[in-house]
Amino acid sequence: MNGHNEPDFKLIVGGIDISAKIQDRLESLTLTDNRGLEADELELVLDDGDGKLAIPKRGANIQLSLGWAETGLINKGSFTVDEVEHSGSPDKLSIKARSADFNDNIQAKKATSYHAKTLGEIVATIAKSHKLTPKVSKELASVNIAHVDQTDESDLNLLSRLAKDYDAIVTVKSGYLMLFKAGQATTVSGKAIPTITLTRQKGDQHRYSIVERDSNYTGVKTYWADKKGSKRQEVIVGSSDKLKVIRKTYKNEAEAKHAAQAELNRNKRNVATFSYTLALGRPEITPETPIKLNGFKAEINSHQWLVTKATHHLNGSGLTTGLELETLI
Repeated sequence: MNGHNEPDFKLIVGGIDISAKIQDRLESLTLTDNRGLEADELELVLDDGDGKLAIPKRGANIQLSLGWAETGLINKGSFTVDEVEHSGSPDKLSIKARSADFNDNIQAKKATSYHAKTLGEIVATIAKSHKLTPKVSKELASVNIAHVDQTDESDLNLLSRLAKDYDAIVTVKSGYLMLFKAGQATTVSGKAIPTITLTRQKGDQHRYSIVERDSNYTGVKTYWADKKGSKRQEVIVGSSDKLKVIRKTYKNEAEAKHAAQAELNRNKRNVATFSYTLALGRPEITPETPIKLNGFKAEINSHQWLVTKATHHLNGSGLTTGLELETLI
């Protein structure tokens, strides 16, 4: 797979490049690049017809680069082997690995609390405890959190809970703990992720879905605790024609308003979805990449889209990329 304009890959296991050794054995390689706190997944299927392949140990580290011989490889990160299966006949070795950034420590439950802190300070504290580098968008870094308790809850779950109230995405990638508004992700270097234009001619299959249902509400109502008046106050974002009510009582009006706006934004993004398979894989496309579509129905082309999942698949037929998109608001 190293010829002109052919798909190419590099696999490093335990610091040793094994690409050449397994090139003729590789039946398929599938990388699922997930959004947020769902770990990226790597699956390898290898031919072991001669019985010479060693079964890797759980916990082994795999580094993957993927791309094309002509344009170069894209570093897709490090993965930790967590499942191995040998089957036959014909004999095959299947290896599954998850993003190495999601270690057991960061998913361990703990108890603590944060009082009068900003989101940026909370992310920085958690990042430091796990030897990660914090990266928070300016808009979110200064958001004040009056008080939040972490009771029998992992650091990732706490951050996910906070992110939800601010229509944000939290993720761990390449040693960074990142928090950003949905649709406003940046590269590790801080640059905006550029919009990629995809035409119908570049794909094999597509599916567009637009849903009109009872869950498509026009506004969201939340509540906050008015300590002076000793009663709950309500906040409505959007119109009151068709309301979704969040029963949780927030610490103050600002937090209640942020949560209501976040819920309304999520609802708008989920009205229309689009899935697309690219005949020639684009391993540089990751979740949060803005997409512009051309060559489809006018209703499809008119949307601005955002990648929520990218699945890169390599086998004897070539390299393809499957994308799942939501509308960008």
